[in-house]
Amino acid sequence: MQARIGVVISTFPEAAQVTDRLIDLLAKHGVTPPVDSRVEHELLAPLEVMERARRARPQDISIELLAEAGGMYDLAAKLLSIAGEPEFATFTPHLRLFAKPALYTSSLQSKAGDPRDDAGRKLTELYVGALAVHFAHDVVLDHPQASQGDNPDVMFTTEDISGVRTRWAIAIKSIASRSGQTIFENILKASKQINAETCSAERGIVFIAARGSIDHASLWATPFPTVDSAIQALRSELRGLAELAERDRTEADWHQAFTGKTSPLFLLSGQAVVQVATEAGPVPTVLKMVLEHNPLERSDANALQVALNLNHFMQTIVKGIPGAPGQLPS
Repeated sequence: MQARIGVVISTFPEAAQVTDRLIDLLAKHGVTPPVDSRVEHELLAPLEVMERARRARPQDISIELLAEAGGMYDLAAKLLSIAGEPEFATFTPHLRLFAKPALYTSSLQSKAGDPRDDAGRKLTELYVGALAVHFAHDVVLDHPQASQGDNPDVMFTTEDISGVRTRWAIAIKSIASRSGQTIFENILKASKQINAETCSAERGIVFIAARGSIDHASLWATPFPTVDSAIQALRSELRGLAELAERDRTEADWHQAFTGKTSPLFLLSGQAVVQVATEAGPVPTVLKMVLEHNPLERSDANALQVALNLNHFMQTIVKGIPGAPGQLPS
């Protein structure tokens, strides 16, 4: 049995194998998820899906289990693809979050989390940082325990074709609400972090992680006729959240949000498990994307390129294979 991760076809055994490699990587860094914790269940989810599929009992494979398996497979691939990079040593404090004993701690982007899950929000930083390593230099994550909550979460340096280097900050806000006011307030908070005196970056981007605000049940309920139609549905979910943030908002409000070093583009990120119709029946498919939104319609080509790079590597890193001379990461 196969499942699609984005538009890449992967078998359940392949997903389990990649996740096993992540378990080995965590052990190498002295990280062992607590027995019977939520994170342990997530790490074992790809194997559980494979076993249930092997027993030909698809009715036992729930959307919850598929979300855990697909999300863990995706996260494992992202981390394994950078495990040999110099920056990975600075990511180890975040890896230790996998050992958090809380029953509600989740490491995934593919389903709604628990509002109490501070560790899960920090693991979103780890995910975004892992994407940035593929197109930027000197990637640094805000320390998950020592942080005061007033620093941007991911910082990195890009270099354009003319050799100009720019230090970027990404301030990530995880939302669990469909209130436009709440979304806008999170954008304001993120912009404030970017413009704080303690932030050494030259430019910054607000990043809204929408895992808790996506209507996962609706996206799963009915098989989509094509992958493209499923992608459009997830895109519409994210656009809808952006439109809620814009509702009854004045231009002056957005100028207040996008002041100083903060880009006028803000990003929304989401993942979801859907069903896509095939001749053999519905196929579970994990979709993921980074979407930019530009309320003021002001051009920012450099920030747009960062957004495109984040989305590109979110889609293409699915096997957990690092890059090498003459070989792109995959």
